[in-house]
Amino acid sequence: MVSDFGPKITIKIVESLREDIVAPKLKSAREIKEALKKSVLDLLTTKGSKTELQLGYRKPAVVMVVGVNGGVKTTSLGKNGTQS
Repeated sequence: MVSDFGPKITIKIVESLREDIVAPKLKSAREIKEALKKSVLDLLTTKGSKTELQLGYRKPAVVMVVGVNGGVKTTSLGKNGTQS
């Protein structure tokens, strides 16, 4: 199963994080990053059966990576599946 987050889920995640920042339940960038990771993992594990990306069942496969400049996209892709 392939999972992706469309605009509705993305807005839900961002609004939840924003509420926790304003509350202020989340105070540091590290806490925000960990909360984001937890939100995404929770969605993947409750909505989908597997959390790993599965390629090969459909060809060709296209993977789009989006991020800000300096966000280590190229470095992460070059790790060949190793954990960072």
